[in-house]
Amino acid sequence: MMKTLRGSARKVAALGALVGLLLGIIAALVFSAVQSPSYEAKAVVVMMPAPGVPVAETSYYWEILSRGQVTRTAAIVLADHNWLDDAAQAAGVPESDLTLTAGAVADTTLIELTMSAGSADAAEKSLAKLIEVASPDAAKISGPFVLKVISAPEGSAEESGISGSQLVPVAAIAGLVLGAGIALLVTRIGGAGTAAPQPPAEPVMEPVLDGRDDVSQKSSE
Repeated sequence: MMKTLRGSARKVAALGALVGLLLGIIAALVFSAVQSPSYEAKAVVVMMPAPGVPVAETSYYWEILSRGQVTRTAAIVLADHNWLDDAAQAAGVPESDLTLTAGAVADTTLIELTMSAGSADAAEKSLAKLIEVASPDAAKISGPFVLKVISAPEGSAEESGISGSQLVPVAAIAGLVLGAGIALLVTRIGGAGTAAPQPPAEPVMEPVLDGRDDVSQKSSE
């Protein structure tokens, strides 16, 4: 009986795993189909003293830059959404399609910029335009400094997020494990509800006292 139950549990678990596997693959394919593609273009600019700064004062301005505050200020200016209008026009996309982030690299005078868009071309063109229009003001606000591009956005765009080829295996494995687990749980709950019946207890025989024995004992006394 126990072997039969165990064999049934294995079959149910295998069936649950198969169903979970198929559902996971289907869900991943549907999600990949409806998800809008997104691409990220990256660029790196460096802040340095302006060319017009006297040579004797250059070390002083480098010391200011080493403190990091000037670079962080420039990063905040570059990340302002006011530049996105020009960037969107250059890429030929709505401004709402663009997402910009900018941050200063710790212990350096570098600033990293990332632009997200619906296509690689739009991400690269919009970021290049933003650097062009925003860099002069970002440098002037911070002081007698300039921003120089050391890593241009052209050719840097890559698809962001999880691609379909990465999502399908993960969803398939997750569905397989989840399906098998649910099937085993259901099997155990069902097995507990149909426990094997216990055999009936044997009746207890009460001793029968013979009245004649009692009489004979009394007479002998």
